[in-house]
Amino acid sequence: MLSGIVYIAILCLGILFNELSAHILFLGLSFLALREYRTISKKSINTPRYFISFLIGIHIYVYFNLEFAEQYLPFLHLSEQNTLFRIGLLVYLEIILLLINYKTEASKHILTSIFSYAYTVLPFALAVPFAKLGNNGFADYDGFSLLLVFIFIWSSDTFAYLVGRKFGKHKLFEAVSPKKTWEGFIGGGILTVLLGIIISMITDDDWLAISILALLSFIFGSIGDLVQSTFKRTVDIKDSSNLIPGHGGILDRMDSFIFAMPIIYMIFQRI
Repeated sequence: MLSGIVYIAILCLGILFNELSAHILFLGLSFLALREYRTISKKSINTPRYFISFLIGIHIYVYFNLEFAEQYLPFLHLSEQNTLFRIGLLVYLEIILLLINYKTEASKHILTSIFSYAYTVLPFALAVPFAKLGNNGFADYDGFSLLLVFIFIWSSDTFAYLVGRKFGKHKLFEAVSPKKTWEGFIGGGILTVLLGIIISMITDDDWLAISILALLSFIFGSIGDLVQSTFKRTVDIKDSSNLIPGHGGILDRMDSFIFAMPIIYMIFQRI
């Protein structure tokens, strides 16, 4: 219980304090998520490849947050071209090391490594850019809009559980998550959108935009939860780590956000 409260407090403080604290938070989360992914993929974390993957992760994060790098890491000279060049160089180096170590089975490990960056780094790299999306491109950092994504994800999970417990009869994906039902899924989605409308009335924000955010957070967050459950069943583990006692690891706590954030960013970039 206490560990969960501390986790939520750190998350809320990091998001709401300022843009720099959000960058520190999400850069740290991306590192922890990447580490957990490598661990559950049964890849050693004490090899040169791990160090290279960490550098790739940092550069991917920086590529989507160049203003952050230019302001706080000017000594690294991380322009767009330099960052892309370094990412390419590091990826080629990792591929060479994978070929040397795994030989004929290298292709499988190369695909796994590439996917790891899309799954564990990209969503966190897009968090602050999403919070800076305005009507005309990029605006000032708005931590509340980012916090709303988490509020909708957390709420939808609770709503779906309560509705499913009361009215659930038809299993959603029994092989992956036996307790989830279609009744809980639909009811959770409706209540999450209603929550979005209520929040928009309180904050005087655009009710349609908030409702879309609530709906996207619910739908793709729910899929993200199922995806992570599938991963864990595939490798036969209960939690991605024991980082948060009683709550598992970052991939366990952030599975919905990881899957939903890229979609939310792409859609709201065009609204």
